[in-house]
Amino acid sequence: VGGLLGNAVFGSTSGIGSTVGGIAGSFFGPLGTGIGSFLGSGIESLFGGGKPSNAVSTTFFGPNGANAVRVGAQENTDVVNEVGGVIEQMRALLGGSSTSVGVNVGRNGGFYLSQQPFESSSAGPNFNGYTFQYGDNQEGFIRQAFDQLIEGANHLDRNLRDLLKSFSGTADELMGFSSAMVNVSEAVGGNVVRQLRDSWSSMSTDTVADAYHAQIDAISTMVTNFDSSVASAQNLNAALAQNQQAAAALAVQILQLSDEIGAMFGQSARQIRESVMSEEELFATRKAERDALRSSINTIGDPEELARVAAEINRLNTELFNSLDNPGQAYAENYARFAEATNDQVQQRLSTILDGIEQTQDQQNQRIQAMMEDAAAGQQAAAQTFLSAAEIIASAANAFRGGQEALI
Repeated sequence: VGGLLGNAVFGSTSGIGSTVGGIAGSFFGPLGTGIGSFLGSGIESLFGGGKPSNAVSTTFFGPNGANAVRVGAQENTDVVNEVGGVIEQMRALLGGSSTSVGVNVGRNGGFYLSQQPFESSSAGPNFNGYTFQYGDNQEGFIRQAFDQLIEGANHLDRNLRDLLKSFSGTADELMGFSSAMVNVSEAVGGNVVRQLRDSWSSMSTDTVADAYHAQIDAISTMVTNFDSSVASAQNLNAALAQNQQAAAALAVQILQLSDEIGAMFGQSARQIRESVMSEEELFATRKAERDALRSSINTIGDPEELARVAAEINRLNTELFNSLDNPGQAYAENYARFAEATNDQVQQRLSTILDGIEQTQDQQNQRIQAMMEDAAAGQQAAAQTFLSAAEIIASAANAFRGGQEALI
């Protein structure tokens, strides 16, 4: 959808820019993908835009917004601003960057990139630092602009930045790879089980139903205030996506409650049937069932199943005690200790299960981090190998050229 929208406005393109914009736009959901592709498709057509013979327009796009240091011909300014929108999409893909990327269009033709400020003169921009000129080479432009942004993404791990910079592929592939690896890096940066353990006591007591109804109210307000702007469309899209997740969670909760209620009434029916048994039969049956369930605790790996078994043991133990005639203090203490010992056993089992989950999370994160480090090292080694090969070829070519000149 986004690619078609972009082509309709900017004209037919090869799709390079459309994919780049779509990947960045996907951070905002399905609608954001369309918006991103619109801008992406635009940049490809814009490489042939502007008026090289007209006054130069230059803007630096930084983390705090755009700084138009030179406003030239309007057509050049329009191109610069459109390209700046794509740069900001790439900045968002990285989760932010402190780098200011300068875009220059006009007079000398094509596009210029610079990370440094420049001094203006009648002859045009004089960049204090290396200037990258790309003409209409959109692949090179995107690659260099993205590399500059990567250097300013200091919140990302150094190994990840090296990996992104050493990636070899088209602009489309670069954006797709970078988006995936940034998300992977964020995912392995923390242990969700440990974070949940640490914050459990301070977590909100709101139920899933409370969250769902609060979102419904918020969406209703957003629909009422919708003004057809890009921001309002993106916000509504994000809110709807979250609301659908809340609705699904609430539906699962209702289905689970349905099962629990069914089990509750099933238990009631069982109690009624047991009421016609003799006291001896009933006591022996309940005690055998209670003891068998307790023996199974250390073999249970599912926390929900463990909770169900614990509740059943507690019910049977209580019923056994209540069925005794004048049990006395000794009997009471015996059954109370049984309940306490069972709780200790269940808590230990739950802790063991949680330790196992936490350990697997750490192991998974370590493996992925090691993979990223190995991949970065491999990319750098390959780049060095290609550089050495290029130097050998260049040396051979020079020697061959020298031999030809000697023959002449």
